[in-house]
Amino acid sequence: MSTAGRVGGASALKPNASLPELQQAFRDADAPELTAIVGVHDGEILGPAWLRNGAVLTMRLCGMRGWCGKVFRSATANGDTLDGENLVRRDGRSEPSIPMRARMGPSRVDGRPAIVLSYPADAQFPWSRVTDELRPLDDQTLLGLSFGVPLGPRHGTPFLLRRVKGTG
Repeated sequence: MSTAGRVGGASALKPNASLPELQQAFRDADAPELTAIVGVHDGEILGPAWLRNGAVLTMRLCGMRGWCGKVFRSATANGDTLDGENLVRRDGRSEPSIPMRARMGPSRVDGRPAIVLSYPADAQFPWSRVTDELRPLDDQTLLGLSFGVPLGPRHGTPFLLRRVKGTG
């Protein structure tokens, strides 16, 4: 997952970037490697203030109050999927929340490879219907888009994941 030489990369993204800018950054990102995301990643919602503020409320209402990132732990025997969990902040520390599975698949944005995250069929609404897509911006940073989040943008709610040093 080496896009460190890319002009701009993660350092060029601003948390309040416009949706078209974030969607273009996702389209411009290189194809990911599934195993390169193993580890703990701090997360933040990106986009205009209305979206970032609304996403905090939506996450709270949908059972993921205090969302702060994701962790990817293990690969299946044949290495085609990773298991992981969302992380939420409770009493000043990160705790696992809704589980997920990561696999390679075509992005709904442009059909190119992306890491696609799915949630269990029995997960709390709306997570059983949500999918996330990830692409690397550099060796430590992933740009994500969440599809299916209530009141989220049709082309995905953008978020950033930054690897926590020493985890992966």
